[in-house]
Amino acid sequence: MNKNLVSFLVFVVGLAVFHNAIFPIFTPKPVGWILNRYV
Repeated sequence: MNKNLVSFLVFVVGLAVFHNAIFPIFTPKPVGWILNRYV
């Protein structure tokens, strides 16, 4: 498997986990939900 592809997949998964687990903690629920639709 391509090493760059693996790194990219890890980055995407990490970003998704960050948005779903960490980001909503620092923002009100409605604001986080609206931003999540556009980000």
